[in-house]
Amino acid sequence: MERERAYRSVQAAADHTLATGEHFAAGLAREGIDVESLEPERFLTRHDVIRTRLETLRELDD
Repeated sequence: MERERAYRSVQAAADHTLATGEHFAAGLAREGIDVESLEPERFLTRHDVIRTRLETLRELDD
């Protein structure tokens, strides 16, 4: 999905969520965004990437 369309779709879902109280994921799905790919577990499988990024941030803080 092109960036501008994605932005507008997410904004429309967020606006609808605020107006109706509908779950945000349902609004995203209604906008054609696959919410299955947004499950948190998907992002927990790359521990090495997360560790490397955290170490880099710690080095910047020192």
